[in-house]
Amino acid sequence: MKIEVLLENEAVDGHVKAKHGLSILVKTNGKTVLFDTGPDQTYIKNAKKMGIELSGIDSIVISHGHIDHIGGLKYYPSNNNLDSVVITESAFGNYWIKVGPFYKNIGVDKTKYDNIADKLLCISHNYQLYENVHILMCKNIKEHESGSIESINLFEGKLKLPDKFHHELVMVIKEGGYLFVFTGCSHSGILNIITLVKENFIEPIKAVIGGFHLIGIPYLRLKPSIPAIVQDQRLSK
Repeated sequence: MKIEVLLENEAVDGHVKAKHGLSILVKTNGKTVLFDTGPDQTYIKNAKKMGIELSGIDSIVISHGHIDHIGGLKYYPSNNNLDSVVITESAFGNYWIKVGPFYKNIGVDKTKYDNIADKLLCISHNYQLYENVHILMCKNIKEHESGSIESINLFEGKLKLPDKFHHELVMVIKEGGYLFVFTGCSHSGILNIITLVKENFIEPIKAVIGGFHLIGIPYLRLKPSIPAIVQDQRLSK
């Protein structure tokens, strides 16, 4: 497996640009999968600077409907050979972040994504993308950790109700007898997600890669109300 980070919040190389969001390119078992696309076209520009050719991508997987993970999708070339763009059926919805008394829309408009419209695969259940690439729906999490990770400031729908994150998914890759778990934000709780993976597979987890959201409001880096077990794990490292 080869993993290349095209975009995240920080850049270790001055030649590429950091943005709030995530985009990871994964090559496994003869397939190339792009996991998330960041907020805009920055991942494409970074890939070019890194000498990475995106035309060889087989599929795109979008972790959830927040713009910092799906926004760059509308900049992906329309003349592509993608097998599919996998996304939850509720990802194109109204999503909001609340900062103080103000709500900011962090969802996206599906009508602006005509470039990949014919490749969209909107799933409502767990899905096997390739022989060793699996998609799990976070809405299938049975029990949640005590406390809240992000619902204190993230909302959904026209009524702006607390986000239940049913639009979130995780990608699980089997390789070498192990599991590699890719998560965009872990809004559903990273411990919940790991439990979900263990419920669906017998192989041991080798690595968990992506965003864990162990901070509160991302833009302000405020401390969230998080379960003690998560807080202890964070502070011990």
